[in-house]
Formats: sequence, C-alpha cells, structure tokens
Amino acid sequence: MQVLARRRVTAGIGAVTLTLGSGRLLAQGASGTDQGLLARLREAKRVRAGIADQLPFSTVNPDGTVSGVVPTLAETVMKRLGVPAFDVSIATYGELIPGMLAGRWDFVAAALTVTKARCEQIVFSDPVTLDARAIVSLKRELKDPPTRIAEFVTKNAVVGVMAGGADFRLMLTVGVPQANLRQFPNEAAMMDGLIAKRAQVVFDSHAALAKIIQQRGLDLAITYPIEDDQPTFTACGFRKQDTDLYNAFQSELAALKSSGEFRSIVEQYGFEAPPTLLQATAAQACASQQ
Repeated sequence: MQVLARRRVTAGIGAVTLTLGSGRLLAQGASGTDQGLLARLREAKRVRAGIADQLPFSTVNPDGTVSGVVPTLAETVMKRLGVPAFDVSIATYGELIPGMLAGRWDFVAAALTVTKARCEQIVFSDPVTLDARAIVSLKRELKDPPTRIAEFVTKNAVVGVMAGGADFRLMLTVGVPQANLRQFPNEAAMMDGLIAKRAQVVFDSHAALAKIIQQRGLDLAITYPIEDDQPTFTACGFRKQDTDLYNAFQSELAALKSSGEFRSIVEQYGFEAPPTLLQATAAQACASQQ
C-alpha cells in the first residue's frame, strides 16, 4: 500500500484548527478577502480535508500517515493544483459535512454516499466509487438471519451500522426502529460489537466489511450481493461557495479518469472502475437519488 507523507492528523469534529508557520490561520471558505479558496490554498501550500476511519475508503495508519482510495485520489488532485501538503481530521460520516460547513476543514476527502439530502447541502465531485452493501452475522447464532434489507423490519433484527452515515438514515427510512440500531465509529468496532452480540447483524459497505473480515480471519455468514440493495455512488464533498476549488478539482479528477491513473489508484485498494463509474457525473449521481 502506498504510504502518503507530509500529513497531519487531528481527530473529531472539535479538532483544533491547524496553523501555518507564520501563525496565520489556514484558508477557509468564509473569508474577508475576495481571493478564492483555491488561491489561498495555493498560497498556503496546504489543505485540510475531513475523512472517516473506514478502510479501504479512508483511514489513518498506525504511524500517523493517511491512506485509502479517496484520500489518495484527493491528494493526487491537490498536488496537481499546486497544494502539496495534505492534512486531515478524522470524523464520523455524520460529522463530515457539518464540520466542513463550519470551516473545520476545506473539503471532504471521504467516500460520502451521494444522497438527495446531501445534494441539497453541498456539491459533490464526480463519483469516486460505486459501492454496494453486505449483511454479516455470526454463523449459527440466528436460525433465520435476514438476507434482504426488508427483512431487518419483518424479523425485528438488531442492526449495526456506521455512526451518522447514509446507511443509518436508510435503516430509519425502511422502518427499522431506532431502538434496534447500533451505531459504530468504524468496521473494527462494528466487528467487535457483532462478536459481543451487541448487534445481531451488521450492514455496511461490502468492500469495507470484506477488508476487516480478511484482516482478522473471521468466519462469518455474509450475504452479498443483497437482493434489494441498490449500489450507490460515493464522492468527495465541497461547500457550494467554493466554486474555484470545486471546478479545478473536477477538471483534474476527469483527467485522472481519462488517463487511466484513476483506475490504477482504485484497483490498488481493491476497487473496480467500470464504465458506469468512469462515466458518471456529479449531476447524474444526484439525479439518481431523486
């Protein structure tokens, strides 16, 4: 796995703002100057990104460096835009957009699931992954474990999901009582919760669950693909007013897809780059959620 250097990591939505050597605050979207965000980032030569702790999408390694498919893509783009230093703050998926809108980081370099509600709050980059979910349970623990999303309700299952993420809201939408939901900050905690029987099943990205199961050598019951699951696009997120950064990011991301470098990066982390993903635009991803 590629090691990404020259990064600083802070944790949580309340993380302390990073500063430059001059003592000047790092550029934020809301500023008293007419200078666009990208110009200020280029001047600072540093950007702050919000990420989630979810392999293989984005994570912090034990040595403090950051890796994962989305930060790797985002850092590659930012370097080409003249911003070489890439600092991150770790937050749950539910914290990433509020943290960006509050100016705690400049954009979101995590695999944010494109949803209708989020498309109204922020602007998404063109999709960076096409994600499908899996259902995982302990073998021999349940006589008849749910194998479809609809069965979470009919079987009154206690379901583990990522804290604050799109899957949590999906569970509420399909009718799972909130009392039956267990939220976890990452897949490692999710697996611990399943093994400790805090949840009967977990519902999450297949890529992320497969990674942690492989790492731990666990023997679990896995349903994938799920019959009534709809694969969703994920993308980076930007504030609506940061048009200069957004447009430049989009241009460089499109160039990565055209050159084949995008495919090389995503395959490095175990993802595929089918035509559906390579050709999808941010507008199309949002429209598919209407």
